[in-house]
Amino acid sequence: MSIDRRILAWLLACGLLPVMTTAILSPSLAGLHEEFQAEAQVDVFAKLVLTSPALAIALGAGAVGILLDRLGRLPILGLSLLGFAVFGCYGYWAEELTHLIAGRFLFGFAVAGIMTTTATLLADVSEGRELRRVLGLQAALMGVWGITAQTIAGWMAEWHWRGPFLLYSISLPLLVWMLFLHNIRVSAPQSSPGEETPTYASSRRMMALVILLSVVAMSLFSLVPVHGPLFFKQVLHRGPRGTAFLISSLTAASSLSSLSLAVWRRHMRTEHLILLGFFSITASCLLMGMVPQFWVVWIAMLAMGMGIGLVVPCLQSWTAQRVGASGRGRALGFLTSANYIGQFLCPFWAHYFLARGGHLTLFQACTWIGAFFTLGVGVMAWIRAWPDEGLTLAQGVAVPSVQELRSETPSDEIGKKSS
Repeated sequence: MSIDRRILAWLLACGLLPVMTTAILSPSLAGLHEEFQAEAQVDVFAKLVLTSPALAIALGAGAVGILLDRLGRLPILGLSLLGFAVFGCYGYWAEELTHLIAGRFLFGFAVAGIMTTTATLLADVSEGRELRRVLGLQAALMGVWGITAQTIAGWMAEWHWRGPFLLYSISLPLLVWMLFLHNIRVSAPQSSPGEETPTYASSRRMMALVILLSVVAMSLFSLVPVHGPLFFKQVLHRGPRGTAFLISSLTAASSLSSLSLAVWRRHMRTEHLILLGFFSITASCLLMGMVPQFWVVWIAMLAMGMGIGLVVPCLQSWTAQRVGASGRGRALGFLTSANYIGQFLCPFWAHYFLARGGHLTLFQACTWIGAFFTLGVGVMAWIRAWPDEGLTLAQGVAVPSVQELRSETPSDEIGKKSS
């Protein structure tokens, strides 16, 4: 399928915005504490400023997906881009800490809309291994943009701690850009008469499995940002520079791993890449739980980054291929919710193991969890329980222009046959 480069560039640019959700506010935490030091429970509220969007995404992404399938893609994306700027920049003017948290919670719903809609639109205009390549490219660019945005935010935080909030206005040019895409069209090959497209209802069992894998993978990955800094300090005796190096290595490995999907797409099936990803995550937990030395943990960070960089885009690609266009938004919305539910649950179940033996016990337990799911994915790959990605779901469907996407429901968009 031929994808117009302007549409692809716009969608990839929109897909980078969610990286800014919490990363760019880290340099502002010290200033926020100083500003609201008179508030009771300021330590708890400061953390809510960072985490409240994640809770909103977990709660709202599934609902956004349902709206995508009922109301269309572009209206939801347009509103989400506007909400990203309005509620994101609101932090620059908020005078009350509770108002700031409320604005950040509403901001999370806008982020959920952007994440779910861009993934759905990318699946609407690409298919098969091409879709996996595009999602891998998006994940790689997200890592690069995350580092860039955090650096810019650091400079702005030196000017004023509220400065990074203004960066969220970057979604407004993308909203204007959308208005100039009305004449762009892409096309897809024709399908054979009577060909059936899978629906969300017919794929519920496999969707449940993919959601479970997503929750587990993101929970294991979240161990690093949540418990990693304390682990690096207490066990490895490393300061902030060592921590920054290890986290940066993880981010770089994740970006390169996702980017490699563009090369591997013709040589490896999706289920094999997911298997490799879970194996890498499990190996990372094993290294951190058995050999607490700096260079070993550095290798573990590379393995963790490689694993999550493969698993996330491949699960997205599989979901988009398995579910037809009429239910694709819903499916990808629930998958997005699963990602953030995994992050949200991580501190709770991790505390159980930490209380019984510390960080080494935690990572050893995670090794067994990862090994169990790696074995399960391996069995499924062996019996070929995953769908054949060579069969594209949008074959024979004329993909409409962006102008048509504004006014038509997804079922009308994908259901029209090319003459």
